Amino acid sequence: MKKEIFIDNNYVGTQTLLNMRLAKNYNYFISNQITKTFKKYCGDKVKSKVIDFGAGIGQFSNVLSEFNVDLMAIEIDKNLRKNLVSKNIKTIEMSSIERNSVDYIFSINVLEHIKDDSRAIKDLHAKLKYKGIILIYVPAMEILWTNMDHEVEHYRRYDKKDISTKLNQAGFEIKLNEYADSAGFFSILLFKLLRKKISFPSPRLLIMFDRFIFPIGRKLDFFLKNTLGKNLLIIAQKK
Repeated sequence: MKKEIFIDNNYVGTQTLLNMRLAKNYNYFISNQITKTFKKYCGDKVKSKVIDFGAGIGQFSNVLSEFNVDLMAIEIDKNLRKNLVSKNIKTIEMSSIERNSVDYIFSINVLEHIKDDSRAIKDLHAKLKYKGIILIYVPAMEILWTNMDHEVEHYRRYDKKDISTKLNQAGFEIKLNEYADSAGFFSILLFKLLRKKISFPSPRLLIMFDRFIFPIGRKLDFFLKNTLGKNLLIIAQKK
C-alpha cells in the first residue's frame, strides 16, 4: 500500500479516513452507488464533468476512471490536497469552477463537517448544469450521536426531512432519499444503551464488522431503508 505523504495533519479525522480503506464491503457499496448513479444520469454523455466534493484521501476519486470523465477533486485541507496531487488526482478550488458547468457531483461523508451546510448545498447547485445530478452520503439520525461525532468534528447527523428541505430550498428535486447501514444503526444504539464509550473501532473490529455484519445489514436495509439506518443516501437533480 502506497504510503501517504502527510504525517502531521490538522484534521483529526485523517486516521479515520485511512482506517476506512479496510472496509472493503462498505467501500464497494458506496463506489457502486456512485457508479450506478453516473450510468443512469450521465452514461449517454460524450464526456462528463464530475466533482468529488470533499475528496479526503481520494478513496472514491477514481471510481469513475473507466468512463470518459473530467474529474476534479475539491478538498480544503492542504495536507490532504497535497496527498491527492501526489496520486495524480486533479484538485481544484470551488471558486474556479464555472456556474452551470458540472454534470455530476458526489459527496461522501462531508456535509456533516460543514457548519453552514445549506450554503454549501446552494453553492453546489450553482455549479451544476440544468438537470445535473448530486449524490450525497451522510451520517443519519441524531439518536446515534456519540462522542465519536465530536471527535471527527461533526456538526450534525441528518434525517430524511432535514436534508430534503435543504436540497429543495436550494433548487433540487429529490430522486432518492433512503437510509443505509441498518446494522451500524443497531450496533451504535446497543453501545449507547449499554452506556459504553464509543470511539472509532480498531482496524481489527472494523474489518470484522465490514466482513460479517455489514453484509447482513445490507439485506435488512431492503426492509428498513425508509425507517432507519446509520447513514442517508440522497440523489437529487437540479431543476
